[in-house]
Amino acid sequence: MPPFSSQRKTTSIRPNRVLLGAAALCFAWVWAGCMGNKPAAPQAAAGPYVGAQACAECHAGIFKKQSRSPHARTLRPAEAGSAEFQHAERVRQRHPQNGLEYRLVERNGQWQQVRFRGEQEVGAASIQYLLGSGAHGVSPMTRDAKGWRYLMLTYYAHGGWDLSPMHGLNPASLEDKGEDGWPVAPGELQKCWSCHSTHLEFEGSEVAPERSELGVRCESCHGPGRAHVEAARAKSADLAIQNPAKWSSESLAALCQQCHNETATVEGTMMGISDDPADPNTVKYHVHGMKQSSCFRKSSGKFSCLTCHDPHDRSETTPAFYEARCNRCHQPQSAGQVACSAGKTSGCLTCHMPKVEVAKYTRFADHWIRARSPFVDPALLRAALGGKAAHGASSRSSR
Repeated sequence: MPPFSSQRKTTSIRPNRVLLGAAALCFAWVWAGCMGNKPAAPQAAAGPYVGAQACAECHAGIFKKQSRSPHARTLRPAEAGSAEFQHAERVRQRHPQNGLEYRLVERNGQWQQVRFRGEQEVGAASIQYLLGSGAHGVSPMTRDAKGWRYLMLTYYAHGGWDLSPMHGLNPASLEDKGEDGWPVAPGELQKCWSCHSTHLEFEGSEVAPERSELGVRCESCHGPGRAHVEAARAKSADLAIQNPAKWSSESLAALCQQCHNETATVEGTMMGISDDPADPNTVKYHVHGMKQSSCFRKSSGKFSCLTCHDPHDRSETTPAFYEARCNRCHQPQSAGQVACSAGKTSGCLTCHMPKVEVAKYTRFADHWIRARSPFVDPALLRAALGGKAAHGASSRSSR
């Protein structure tokens, strides 16, 4: 029963026509006003995620820094002004198997991958999403009537636009894969995007990117934030949030390894990690490598990913930054510390963390910090040692 209804008896009177007309006009005016301010339909219950913007309310500095980090950009809608598209109109890549030439063309504010046979355009696909931060590269993706697909062209930070590394995995005939790129099943898309997103929303079994939070933002590592926001506003003693910086190094490594693992999926590792420590593919597994190193195993839990990396910012690229971290523990005359056997306080990365080419235009640092990495370039090592012979250096090269 409505709260303001009444069951008391009323005396019925018969109004005259004037009063009846006035009443009708009044009722019509009130009804029109009510309809104009009709309350919104009830909303669905709020989910546990609040989005990164809500974090800016109390953490403005970190939010601003994290928003421009590679993590935040690792999956995003394609924008015509993105840095990857600078000079993109010059791209011309011919596929060795199907004979088509692939170009990038901007049309109506959106870039398209256009295929040509000779000078005749034979098809085009809109670039809708960019998978990858751009630190190493970006894989363009599109969704059409047939579903999701990786496009034929890929942007490499150190090589520009070129054919996707996947093109070499396809049979001579690409008819079953499509000439625009490679189809991605819903399950595979979810596995891939789960590491490139904070949380995914779905329409049935299909990912709904428009309602998802793309990119690795605050709640990827700290967990869903609604309870935290409510607790902070209520000034509760329990802030109801995870702070990985306070975790053990093992727990923190497990968190990072969920995605910083070249073949990581929702279920785990698809291909496994080589048992051969000199296999260049081991370099793809950053956290696995770090956990094998003496720096991690003999640090009594003090050494972790955060020793060298700020999770809210870009990774440093200057060797001096990382060498300073090395020298915190490897002082020549400090008790309980192991000094460099070569007597060096610089050039550490050349010997212990060389960069190794793991894919087309892509080089990763060897995080298995060994006495001497098997991927050391002897010429660079000799230069780091001041021209001295690199006794016992591996002949393997990272080039």
